[in-house]
Amino acid sequence: MYPENAGPNETQAAAIAALGIDGSRVAADCHVGACGGVECSEKSLIWQNFNGSGINCETNAVKSNLLRGALEAADLITWFGQNATTSARLRARTASFCTQRSGQMRDECTFDANPTTRAKLGPTP
Repeated sequence: MYPENAGPNETQAAAIAALGIDGSRVAADCHVGACGGVECSEKSLIWQNFNGSGINCETNAVKSNLLRGALEAADLITWFGQNATTSARLRARTASFCTQRSGQMRDECTFDANPTTRAKLGPTP
C-alpha cells in the first residue's frame, strides 16, 4: 500500500522493481471524498505504468450527515460495479457512514481533495 493518491513516482517504482517486487502487488491508497476512489486509482502512476492496483482506505467525505451515507453508498456501487478487469485491480475500499454535527464542512462531493480548495468553499451555511 503506497500512501499517496498518485502512488509511487517513476523513480520510486523503479526502486520497487529493483527490489524484485512486482508492480501489480503495489496499490495506490487514494484518500478522496465520499466519491472518486475508482477514478483516483485509475489515474495513479502505479495503475497506468506498472499494472498496479488501487485501494481507498480512508474516505474524507468532509461531511457528517445523511448525505454522506448516500454518497458513500453511491460510491460503493461504483466501486463494486466495475468490469472484471478493473475490479480485479481494486483491492480494498473503506466506508464510513458517520452522522454527527459538523458545521465547519460543506456538503459537496468532489474528487478534489486539496485542502486549499476546500478552504475556499467556506463553512456550510
